[in-house]
Amino acid sequence: MRGSAVFRTGVAPGGVLAGPWVKNELWRRARAVPSLDLRFADNKSLTDAVTGQSLVTFTRASSGTYVGSDGVLRTATTNLLLRSEEFDNASWSKTTTTVTANSETSPVGSVTADTLTWGVLQTAEAYQAVTLTAATHTFSIWAKTASGTKKFRLKYYNGTSDLFSAEQTATTQWQRFSYSFTGVAVSGNVSVRNSSPAEAGDLIVWGAQLEAGAFPTSYIPTTTATVTRSADVASITGTNFSSWYRQDEGTVFADMDRNTSISSASTAVSINDNSTGNRLHNFRQDSASALTVISSTGGTIDGALTLTLVNTSTRNKVVSAQALNNLSCVANGATAVSDTSVAMPVVNQMQIGHVTGTSFYNGTIRRLVFWSQRLSNSTLQEVTR
Repeated sequence: MRGSAVFRTGVAPGGVLAGPWVKNELWRRARAVPSLDLRFADNKSLTDAVTGQSLVTFTRASSGTYVGSDGVLRTATTNLLLRSEEFDNASWSKTTTTVTANSETSPVGSVTADTLTWGVLQTAEAYQAVTLTAATHTFSIWAKTASGTKKFRLKYYNGTSDLFSAEQTATTQWQRFSYSFTGVAVSGNVSVRNSSPAEAGDLIVWGAQLEAGAFPTSYIPTTTATVTRSADVASITGTNFSSWYRQDEGTVFADMDRNTSISSASTAVSINDNSTGNRLHNFRQDSASALTVISSTGGTIDGALTLTLVNTSTRNKVVSAQALNNLSCVANGATAVSDTSVAMPVVNQMQIGHVTGTSFYNGTIRRLVFWSQRLSNSTLQEVTR
């Protein structure tokens, strides 16, 4: 007798009734439903896909805006400009330029964008004095027009010469424009300047930022002083942690981008008791191609396994499974590395992208999963393929 369609969807290959793990490809590979599944990249949120609960506590100490849509946890950066939304302020010098303050709605919905009105001179600009280090810096700004288009350039004056960006074109839609250059350790300035040939008219601007690095990071507003954004701190504590964590065994999976330019150990995930004495480091990257998993109990490291990150791209899938005297780790479907002399530390939190507020990962974690059981080594290989 032919079974119903409903019954057939509940039957796994081979005629075995499928468990609830069929709902997700990773769960199917593990043949087990996890107790925690944070799908940062897919869900664009910190919500646990298993329970639908928001278990992660996310903090940042400075006024920098939160960037979580892509799951990125970044290190600190500094906006070196003053009065980043106040082009009418004396911190911004003007040449053949007038400013109408708070004339337009900004990209974040506040009426804090300013209108720059330029004359016909090519040298018309609004600029701010800076002294930089001999390193790559990026100047960025949000701009739009009230109607039509307007061409302009971003400029860095290094004390001797003007260095210009390519010509930029603002439209009626807000866009963030940026210009990267090598700074010089002398007094200079950065500016928003009229195009060449000059075009008289208005340019609406907001959110100027100057920072070290080769690309713009999320905007940091400033007033009378430069502002450094503290690193993001994400953790799961209290009942939000104990509701899914199992002390005597478990498996941690991470789909994450490899940090190819680290200068010191950086931690993607650490399960600990708010100290380094009792911890499971899942995972600490010690070099561009090596990842270490650490087990420490009572201040003694009793397990330290190293995985080689061989992917030519930066994306890697890694997993570690632990029970008493039974620690194994796998990267990208390779053979498991194991340690048979580890204890199980008593822990009370998971820290994401750092360990006790240090060793920040400075990379992308796409997904983080915990199964409250010690999966087999063959299963570890399967879930990381």
